[in-house]
Amino acid sequence: MSWWDAQVDLNPHQVDAALFTFNTPFNKGSILADEVGLGKTIEAGIIISQKWSERKRKILIILPANLRKQWQEELVEKFFLPSLILETKTWKELKKTGNPRPFVSDSIILCPYQFARSKADEIRSIPRIL
Repeated sequence: MSWWDAQVDLNPHQVDAALFTFNTPFNKGSILADEVGLGKTIEAGIIISQKWSERKRKILIILPANLRKQWQEELVEKFFLPSLILETKTWKELKKTGNPRPFVSDSIILCPYQFARSKADEIRSIPRIL
């Protein structure tokens, strides 16, 4: 499954933003920043879907806590991508069930800013694959 299978109506500027990210050879990522309501979530979904289809599946999205459920719903409904909201409750549950590294998952990790900051050392210890 890749971004062209997504259940969204793409606007040209969203495709352009995603293509810019894919075609930027000298950096290891991009920041999507424009006006509210222009589709940054969709742009990010395109990029994430492509990475997922390339089997690059160590994906961590750090976001405001109030957006975690919205992102999870959009990743599933629009892009058919699995995700896990990792916060204090799920962290404790995963640790209790014997998972020593909850940030290592078969799903996209959605993590609120504050929680990510509290686990910064663990996040840094995960090998990166770009």
